Amino acid sequence: MAQTRQGRDLTEAHKQAQIDLSETGVADFIDLTAGLLDPARLDGTRIEWAGYVATSLERQHQASASLAATYLDTYRRIEGGGSGIPIGLAALDLGSAVGSLDFMIARAKTTTGTVGPRMAVSGATNLMVGAIQRHILAGGRDTIDQATLANPNSVGWRRVTDGKPCAFCALLASRGPVYTNANNAGQGRRFHDRCGCTIEEVIGDWRPTAAERRLQELADGAAGSLQDRLQQMRQRGQGVVNDAKAPATQAGSGGGGATPPRRSGPSAGDPERPRDVRRPRERTPEDFDLWAERQRALGFRTNGQDMKPHEIEFAERMAELGETIDEWLAAGEMVDGVGRLPSNDLRWKGREFELKRTHAKYAAVKALISKATKAAGAHGVRKSAFIVDFGGERISAKLRTQLAQYNERTQGMPIAELWALTPEGLEEIDLK
Repeated sequence: MAQTRQGRDLTEAHKQAQIDLSETGVADFIDLTAGLLDPARLDGTRIEWAGYVATSLERQHQASASLAATYLDTYRRIEGGGSGIPIGLAALDLGSAVGSLDFMIARAKTTTGTVGPRMAVSGATNLMVGAIQRHILAGGRDTIDQATLANPNSVGWRRVTDGKPCAFCALLASRGPVYTNANNAGQGRRFHDRCGCTIEEVIGDWRPTAAERRLQELADGAAGSLQDRLQQMRQRGQGVVNDAKAPATQAGSGGGGATPPRRSGPSAGDPERPRDVRRPRERTPEDFDLWAERQRALGFRTNGQDMKPHEIEFAERMAELGETIDEWLAAGEMVDGVGRLPSNDLRWKGREFELKRTHAKYAAVKALISKATKAAGAHGVRKSAFIVDFGGERISAKLRTQLAQYNERTQGMPIAELWALTPEGLEEIDLK
């Protein structure tokens, strides 16, 4: 990590700014796709669509590169190494970006016969989100990479994870600032779709944080080929890497009964190890089999649903707390001219619940619940019980009070039950 507190804070702020920028770029991509790409006329509309998307990508990539250059110049002044050295902005690999768009069109065409043109484009769009993020974030990553390797005052650069990396990113991050020239930076430059990692120039001695020491311990305990090491890290990396294999668990004593316990105890793992709050997403081709394996290990009926990664993480956390999910509910019925009807996500304690995952902010929770109840109500579906997974974030006394007042503070459909999943456990909110 950086030698100074200011440098460490700056790197964290830069990492979050890059993620925020990539999310803006993804929103632009989704809007352009919805407005320009006709599912029934892919060949007739793809050229104009691809042109606008490529222009948007170039703009967001340039913004990422500019963010990184500003960050790096300030970082060098703080850390005392190379301030004032010109920093060139990395250019977008347009060929690679266009290749990703071509893959999306090919994917939509392949699945149209099975699910219909509109669903095919929707699925291909969701699949492409990670690649769009990767192309945007390459602007900042490549800018820091190139500038660091050109700085004679630099030790090299290191990978900085998003807090709960996959085994591959954890392995690269555990190595510290070993990326010192174009020859040995090759593997370190690999960033998969939906990767939240950034890179940091190292000036002077590198001192790993406690979290990075956990990554080092996990990586040092693995041996063999790259694939062998990654497999071993996934076997032993519960609570450290996000693609760890779920440990064998026993159902707790939650059982049946009319009233669930108001709070479950802390995780059997490290209670101080926060889980990140990941934006709900679909599986990607690279991690589909991994998530399928983790879903099979959950031990309850999933009714043919491919659960999303954040849903699987939620179910694993519930098992750690001794809570038994009855089943994951099937998707709503498809209705001609309407689409798929809303449905709840899971059955727990004999009752249906909707799962939401977000940050510990009342506005975010309110928006998600209000939107879900209104959308369901418009189709005659009742959503009245919610579980909000806050990932690694704790809820304050103020937020707890605000959540308890949800029905009083919100015009529209009241809810009957609200639970919060935090690092401390599972807590029922006493709705007013």
